[in-house]
Amino acid sequence: MVAEAARRDERIRFLRDTHGRLGAVGNFGELMRIAHAEGANYVFFSDQDDVWVSNKITDQLTYLKEMESRHGQKTPILVCSGLEVVSEQLERIHPSFMGYQGLTHESRDPLRVLLTQNFVTGCATAINRPLPELTIPLPADVIMHD
Repeated sequence: MVAEAARRDERIRFLRDTHGRLGAVGNFGELMRIAHAEGANYVFFSDQDDVWVSNKITDQLTYLKEMESRHGQKTPILVCSGLEVVSEQLERIHPSFMGYQGLTHESRDPLRVLLTQNFVTGCATAINRPLPELTIPLPADVIMHD
């Protein structure tokens, strides 16, 4: 399926596994390394079971570019959207992943919340080119790429 999409669209690249079993962290780390090495300006993460709404890429890319114009293109930027929890049949289980997990934002110290609660999920995340320069290679002891 991905190989066929790559044949139809030059922006899609189908990669074959050349490193053996790297696990989730290793695979995403390797993909970030390759995307950065090949000059990707933006990276959107996705797992095999993720389903994106049709405007996800457009909305996140617009916001990334807005943040770059505000803070500079050399500033590392990560954009994370909300997401719904759905069944395998895409029936809504909960309208908010954070609500489903019982997580909340705290307006008085948002950085502390961001650093201590795991609500930035890969499938809802996009990053700009300067961010992988800080994270590649991913440390061997990280629990998850996101």
